[in-house]
Amino acid sequence: MKPASPSGTAYSTEHDHLFISYASEDHAFADWLALRLACEGYKVWYDRIKLLGGESYPKDVDHAIKDKTFRLIAVLSRHSLEKPNPLKERTLAMSISKELGVNFVIPLNLDGLSPIELPWSVADLTYIPFYKSWAQGLSQLFKRLAADGVPREREGGLSRVAGWATWEESATASSERLWTNLMPLAEIPKGITQYRVPPKTDTGPLSETWPSYPQGATAFWAFVPPSDDFGFQIAAKREVDWRSPYELLQIRPRDAVAHLIKRHAVAYCLSRGAKLDSTGKYLFFPPGLLEGDKLHFKNYEGRKTYVRVVGVRKFRTALGPSHSRYHLAFSLRPEFRLGKPFLQLGVSVHLTDLDGHEIPAPSAGRRRKALVKTWFNHQWLSRVMAISSWFSSGQATVELAASKSGKLVVESALLALSAPFGIDEALLDPVQESSEEDELTEEEAEDDADGREGE
Repeated sequence: MKPASPSGTAYSTEHDHLFISYASEDHAFADWLALRLACEGYKVWYDRIKLLGGESYPKDVDHAIKDKTFRLIAVLSRHSLEKPNPLKERTLAMSISKELGVNFVIPLNLDGLSPIELPWSVADLTYIPFYKSWAQGLSQLFKRLAADGVPREREGGLSRVAGWATWEESATASSERLWTNLMPLAEIPKGITQYRVPPKTDTGPLSETWPSYPQGATAFWAFVPPSDDFGFQIAAKREVDWRSPYELLQIRPRDAVAHLIKRHAVAYCLSRGAKLDSTGKYLFFPPGLLEGDKLHFKNYEGRKTYVRVVGVRKFRTALGPSHSRYHLAFSLRPEFRLGKPFLQLGVSVHLTDLDGHEIPAPSAGRRRKALVKTWFNHQWLSRVMAISSWFSSGQATVELAASKSGKLVVESALLALSAPFGIDEALLDPVQESSEEDELTEEEAEDDADGREGE
């Protein structure tokens, strides 16, 4: 039997919308969520985007929630707990849950709220965690919607969202440049050479300093031989073209080359003063590497600006205030896309205590999310451009290695693509620049009387 609706009738097919309840401070997340749901074919009521595959946003919200909504998605954050509208919507939705005997409310934990922070009315509900990962949270939400049988039109979601985007006043028919975080690899040596060392050799020091790809205990593949004398014989055995299939190598040549590209890029950054974290995944800028701990660069508009790469931030913990030092961090990952090789730049934050010791992973993860939660397109792209500028030292290309079969060369300019449609940014809300109190602040550099970049 279908559960009764608030008016006493059967839970009819008119109940086919998802209503998103949120606080205005969380609009960036709610925008993203509404569009993702609409792309999947769900009818969404969301007040910032009036029409998403269903009826226009209702004037009578109470009526819409009671008689038209299948589930109410409550975005719970520290902003939304006491806001009048989200509180009213949640209260009404909880009353409907009790009357219908269904889990009418789907709560999303956006900020990592603890049980004692949650209001008593919803404290016993099962939350979908979005504070760990938006992507993982969305995956869990989709499973919940499917299990609840939320009405969905499987075809046409993407086209409807695309159509909505073209109806927006900010959309234009002019093309627009889209930046990526990919630095093209202009050249890669054609060959990789296998080197062998005597059996039972301690290869630890060799592996740490020599960009190489191990094969077993005594064989290594590399673009170039080691530059240091390790006190034992290292013999070159054979060279192969890594782009040709070799079934008898017992390795995948492309995997070996990707590993070597990363090792050479990391070694280059270490030689310039960057540090590697304990996981080996991220490089970071230590205090004092850059003057004033500022990384100067030209942003995507051609303006001279800078980001702070080291600073101190106070965090609230159960034991009281705690100070951490944050460092702008980045990863380098070889990618083969569009039939071409690239070096992909990832951006992160490395956290230590004031003595330079790494913060344990659980605490570091929570603090890192607090630091970067306001980073969106502008903030991420600015930091990617800053790091690529530092990587290249203002040069068009960077040579990482040279062998008899060729060089390993990275282009400093990020790959840019072109979209057939664009956005008139003059019609959008202005980009919120970080303030002096914000973490890893980006600030526009002042020009002095001679037109040079100010300090």
